[in-house]
Amino acid sequence: MAWVLNILFPGVGLILRRREWLGLTHAVLFSLCANLAIAAWLIAPDAIPGWLAVLATIFTFLAWLAAQGLLARHEMEIRRRAKVLAALIQEARQSLGSNRLEVARVALESALEIDSEHPEVKGLWDRLGAMDVGGRPEAPPCPESGRSSVVGG
Repeated sequence: MAWVLNILFPGVGLILRRREWLGLTHAVLFSLCANLAIAAWLIAPDAIPGWLAVLATIFTFLAWLAAQGLLARHEMEIRRRAKVLAALIQEARQSLGSNRLEVARVALESALEIDSEHPEVKGLWDRLGAMDVGGRPEAPPCPESGRSSVVGG
């Protein structure tokens, strides 16, 4: 859906993918250049110089192309982060299963850096907090908030 909207209205796909300012910037740039090109070619061709019409058309195309490229790059980054996150979750799960708590802690802290709202990462973090880490009875603080991730901890 984001691709279709980004093709029709450059920048909207970026906005839908939570890149609001970048998408808004490209949408405004595209619309300004497109309006100038339309005015120069169709509405008042005698009032606007020909070089400005050509320049506005080129900038319109470049703004459209840039929005498509940025959305493609963002999609690749999302896929790359998902793969890394899955690997970190798997490593944390295996480390918790084999009672290697420090390795699990490092993997989960890295996973929280990538996506602090991922439910499985939070669940594994709570599980780590419930276990005894380094002989300490209290739960480790959650890196994103500084608070314990275990109720009562």
